[in-house]
Amino acid sequence: MATTAADDQFDLLAKYQAGDWRGVWTQVTVDDSEATPPRRMRTHIELVEDGTATHHVNTPDGGEPQDYGIHRKGEPHVAKFLPRAFLYGPNLFPAAAKGPPGAFATEVGLRLADARVRVVFVHAGLPLGGGAGLLRFTVIREADGDSNYAVGRRDLWAEWAGPKERGPWQGTIQRYNAEEECWINESVSGGTEEDASWCVENRAKWSASPLKLQARPGAPFASDDYLKHDLDGQIRIAVPTRWAAGDQKSLAVEWAPVGAKKCLVARVEILMDADGAPRMTSFLVEDLDEVLELSD
Repeated sequence: MATTAADDQFDLLAKYQAGDWRGVWTQVTVDDSEATPPRRMRTHIELVEDGTATHHVNTPDGGEPQDYGIHRKGEPHVAKFLPRAFLYGPNLFPAAAKGPPGAFATEVGLRLADARVRVVFVHAGLPLGGGAGLLRFTVIREADGDSNYAVGRRDLWAEWAGPKERGPWQGTIQRYNAEEECWINESVSGGTEEDASWCVENRAKWSASPLKLQARPGAPFASDDYLKHDLDGQIRIAVPTRWAAGDQKSLAVEWAPVGAKKCLVARVEILMDADGAPRMTSFLVEDLDEVLELSD
C-alpha cells in the first residue's frame, strides 16, 4: 500500500516527538500586567496501538493530567513535522475556550538530540475589526526523560561567554508551501544576507545569528511592528505585535545551544484573511552548522 502525506507526517511525529518530555514553561505577557511564575510540566506523547497511534497527555508538576487524546496514523494532523522542527497553527481558540474573541495560537517547536524548545504565541482579536495584537508568548524548554525538568541541562541552556559573536552558520533549508501542500528542499547555494527578505530561496549561509541580522535596518524584522527578544538559552524570537486584515507577516524562532555548534531557525508566514481568520502560507526551517568560514 502506498504511503500518504499523512502517513509520512505521522512517522515524523512518532520518531522525533514521541517521548516523556519534562520541562519549564515560562509565560511572558506583552504588557507585563500579569506576572506568571515558571511552571514545570510533563508532556507525555506515547506510541500506542502497536505503534500506529500516539496518545498525548500533559501533566503539571503536582497537578491533574490533561488528556489530548489519540492520533492515529493516516488521519490528517493539524501540525507540520520535520526531524528538527514542527508547527501547530495558527489555530483560532474554540468558542468555549477562555480568552478574548478572535484569539489564535501558533506553536513553533525545535528539537536537537533529546531536547526541545517550543514557543507558543497568542494573538488576541482587536476591537472594531482591527485585526489581532500580540497578547503573550510561552517559552518551553524541555528534555526527554529528564527528571530535573531540563533544569540541569547547562549544555543546552547556558549563555554564550565567548570573546566574539557566534557563527558563521551554513546548512540546509526545507520549506512547506501551504498552497501546493508540499515540502520543498532548497539548495544551499546563492542568496545573501543583504537580500533582506527571508522568502529568498536557496539561502543557508549567515555570518552571525540569522534573526539578529534580519533585525537590521531594511531587513524583515527591523520595524517597530515586530517584537524581538533574546531569551535565556540562546533562544531568539521575532513576532509581529499586530496583524491587520490582509496582512501577510512572519514570526520566527531561533535556537543555537552553546554545547551543540548548531543553529535551528523556524519561520512561519501567516496571512490574516479579510474576515480576521489567520492562515499559514509557508513554514521554513533552516538546519545550520557552525563553521570556520562560509564555503562557496
